Amino acid sequence: MLKTCKISELKDSFYDFLTRDHRGLMTGIPEFDNQLLGLPGMTTLRGDPKAGKSMLVTQMVINILESGIPVYQIDRENGPNELQLRALANISGVPREVIRSKNYKDNETKGLQDASTNLYNCDWYINTKAETTTRDVIKEDILELLKTNDKVLLVVDSLHSMPPLDSDPNHNVTLWLQFLEDFKKDYEGHLYILSVAEKVKAAFNDTTSRLGSGAGTRKLDYAGDLILELKFNPESKIRSLYCIGNRHGECFFEVCKFSKPDTETFCCRFEPVGVF
Repeated sequence: MLKTCKISELKDSFYDFLTRDHRGLMTGIPEFDNQLLGLPGMTTLRGDPKAGKSMLVTQMVINILESGIPVYQIDRENGPNELQLRALANISGVPREVIRSKNYKDNETKGLQDASTNLYNCDWYINTKAETTTRDVIKEDILELLKTNDKVLLVVDSLHSMPPLDSDPNHNVTLWLQFLEDFKKDYEGHLYILSVAEKVKAAFNDTTSRLGSGAGTRKLDYAGDLILELKFNPESKIRSLYCIGNRHGECFFEVCKFSKPDTETFCCRFEPVGVF
């Protein structure tokens, strides 16, 4: 007896697939959501160091948390204190340096109090420890969240800092991506994954490249559902976000642009393409 399905056996599940809402997870950033219909199941964001990847991720995380969707964030680089500092600065509009120094103005004190209340009422789960950054723990935690939530966002920042799964560091990112991709497929439409990686050496407009080779990696023959690349112009201080890989639609186009306020509030001011 054949162990592979005949196409007629797949008909019902296909019709079910066609009736679903195929929009991704809305980020709350109109310029992004209008272009890409939100985050699909598996998104990889890459860019040079200091390009603004963490700033963009912070903005997306805050927006998604405020929409009532839980976020499970793995961050082996910044730690829980820095993540909370960025979030409070983003929500309150008070610069990180002011929050650290506690040299608040009257209006900033009230803004921080409100931001703190909002932040600590969110379903934000932060995993920064090596002993809990394992495939088994991550899967158990996410499945626990899915028991009481229809959708969950898993953020991995960054892929290159994840614990080793192989003695060859060049193979480690590939193994983590394979795990995330398989996990996402099992919970399609409920689990959304945003992973962050260092920029590849190959040019972003090389249509033959995928995730390519970056810091600590060689060629990664992997695409995911959506690959974004962030580029920073040091003269204009403008960050441009490009779609360079899209399993479900067009790619190789500029998605949006954003700038960072001088006050270091980790807030992004987004503009449609062509405004700056």
